[in-house]
Amino acid sequence: MGPEVIKESVKVLNALTIRQITIKESLIGRTAFESTGSFLPVSTVNMVKASDAVLLGSVGANRTTDITYYPGPETALLKLRKLMSSSINLRPIKHYDSINTSFPNDNLKGTDILVLRELTSGIYFGKPKIVRKTYAQTKATSLEGVDTMKYSESEVRSIAHVAFKSARNRKKKILSVDKANVLESSKVWRSMVLEVSKSYNDVRLWNNYIDSAVIEILANPREFDVVLSGNLFGDILSDQLSIVSGSLGMLPSASLGFNGKGLYEPVHGSAPSLTHKNLANPIAAILSLAMLLRYSFHLNKQASMIDNAVVSVLKRNYKTSDISNGKRYVSTSEMGDLIASLIRTI
Repeated sequence: MGPEVIKESVKVLNALTIRQITIKESLIGRTAFESTGSFLPVSTVNMVKASDAVLLGSVGANRTTDITYYPGPETALLKLRKLMSSSINLRPIKHYDSINTSFPNDNLKGTDILVLRELTSGIYFGKPKIVRKTYAQTKATSLEGVDTMKYSESEVRSIAHVAFKSARNRKKKILSVDKANVLESSKVWRSMVLEVSKSYNDVRLWNNYIDSAVIEILANPREFDVVLSGNLFGDILSDQLSIVSGSLGMLPSASLGFNGKGLYEPVHGSAPSLTHKNLANPIAAILSLAMLLRYSFHLNKQASMIDNAVVSVLKRNYKTSDISNGKRYVSTSEMGDLIASLIRTI
């Protein structure tokens, strides 16, 4: 459903009438494979290299039972992040008072968490990463999978500095998440974060293991500010925190590199069951556009216009099916129309 939610984001961008931005489109993921035989075509790579920022939809379902799609369209996303040197992932988690969640709203009111996830290292990229056969007396007996979790001092320092600088502009609190009681890579992670913290005496730091951190955050989410984590833990944790916003369809993200470019995408996946039904929530993609305007083009006014329009539309009780609690809901295109229309009146 990537093309469906991106279409609504473009609709909102056009409503802003920003003359200095030129939009070009290209394929990635399963749609690209079906058209070109490649999950990440050369034409897309060239366009990305020539662009100042990228707004990305979901890359398509991973058909694990169909060898045609092995190892899956997700590989295109990982390659794209590497191509853009997108080493830091920002995932804002906010509670909207107009959305009822399975948690008591009084416990969520005012929640505003920024998850900073390291994006180009850890277990997703560590080597070796293989599936191999095991043998007993020259006879293959079974398969085993090997993934390697690895972090260097420089990788941890880089994202830790970004986290502490971000916290200085917020509530000056950081929770660093690891599993230092059993993982050697987490021991390096924790020691480097502690070292960096000495340069930011005005920011409060505390460390916690991932299993305990999840419980603490969900028990009292509004007490947390910046959450710093590695690739695997950040991926899982930010998805779980979607309960704060009411749906994965509400969560945007920004992946920033040290070359000044940014990759912006909704946190949710492709949701094959919703494809071509005009039911998906485009708000995560639209809020990702707002992050693009803010971080890549420094258009804070226009980014705030999008943020405010989303809040206003939700307050008027217009919601897509995932956040409507079974009540009347609007379609993907209707939500895009409502937000774009409101922006034109601001």
